[in-house]
Amino acid sequence: MSDLVHDIELCSAEILDKNRFQSVGFLLNVNNPIDIPFGTKLKYTCKVKEINKDKITFSAVISDAFNDTTFATGEHIRAVIGLME
Repeated sequence: MSDLVHDIELCSAEILDKNRFQSVGFLLNVNNPIDIPFGTKLKYTCKVKEINKDKITFSAVISDAFNDTTFATGEHIRAVIGLME
């Protein structure tokens, strides 16, 4: 589970980094109802779900990279704390 948390953090942070926003994550909910077979290549998809002032909510889907079987879904909130120089 810790790898899923780490990778969702990276997936959503990269979206903000590309737009030169510095941010911190402060809430992450992950629903992982089925086991992920060892060695499965995963695809992480993060999309902006909501923007509320300085808080950005992302939806995340973790699926098999080859057949799109969904293994987990999540929601991650990041707070924008500044702009990169």
